[in-house]
Amino acid sequence: MSHERPLLHSLARIAEPPYVLNWRTDRIMYDEPISRKLAAPLIDARLYGAAITQRHNYDSKEYTSKMYSFTMLLRGTLKLRLNGKEHQMNPGDIACAPPGTHFRRWTEGHTWWVYIDFEDHEFWRPLKDLGPYCREHESPDLIYILLQHLMDMRASCENLPTNGVESPLRTTQLLNEFTPRAAEYSRMLLKLFRQECIVAVRGQGDQKSRLQALIQQIRLSPHQDWNVESMSRHLNVSIRTLRRLTHQEYNMAPLQIVIQARVDEAVRLMRKPENTIEAIAHHVGYESVFSFSRLFSKHMGMAPGKYRRHMLSHQ
Repeated sequence: MSHERPLLHSLARIAEPPYVLNWRTDRIMYDEPISRKLAAPLIDARLYGAAITQRHNYDSKEYTSKMYSFTMLLRGTLKLRLNGKEHQMNPGDIACAPPGTHFRRWTEGHTWWVYIDFEDHEFWRPLKDLGPYCREHESPDLIYILLQHLMDMRASCENLPTNGVESPLRTTQLLNEFTPRAAEYSRMLLKLFRQECIVAVRGQGDQKSRLQALIQQIRLSPHQDWNVESMSRHLNVSIRTLRRLTHQEYNMAPLQIVIQARVDEAVRLMRKPENTIEAIAHHVGYESVFSFSRLFSKHMGMAPGKYRRHMLSHQ
């Protein structure tokens, strides 16, 4: 399994000087006539706006989302705060902030991302029950390419010379030429986001259940050689997704969960005086008593022997 998503090839040239701008946004809006003509299937699905944007050191500040706001990172570094939880996005990740989400988006350096906002509609409401999330998307390149095609068509119609009587006629001709293809691109985009709704709702539940089962197994067998590779294989996710899941659910890194399980089991075993510190160390997966003692002291504030004496004296 590949644990890191490769760079989006369709964006390989965009963020290279001298093409970088401090601010740039190409967008489609529900109330703009050319957008309504070209993106009719998306508008009918309650699209409010869609954009490909580039910002430099941008900070939206925190606000409350009024729509189903999707963000997909293309290049650069983008951080989100969704109801108080911070998410470090990587290229190819998608995030959703349903209505009512306390939402902040900020960047470091030059960053490109897609955002698509849908107004409240029955189809999107399972996402409100799910709550805000961030995950690795299966087809980020396709979303970008389809949306960029729509942006290019809109720009071709909008940027005609305004002098002379031929401009409105040429705009109409271009719209008639572009509309069939634009409608197909819009339907494909809509299908991708409807699939996202289904996959996110189903996948989040499955991943949480599998993560809970994995943690239970770690607690039952703390001596096993648990590491991020074995844990990600167990869940059938990438290492990046594993780290995101443990942070979202427990606010801990994967190995912190392993260490906590080992310390908890060591404390349980210390209640029996016949268990030596060396035997306890081996039982929870440490061949070196020194390594175990150092880790235990770091997490509990005192050496294992001292902790045991303190615990037994208060029983």
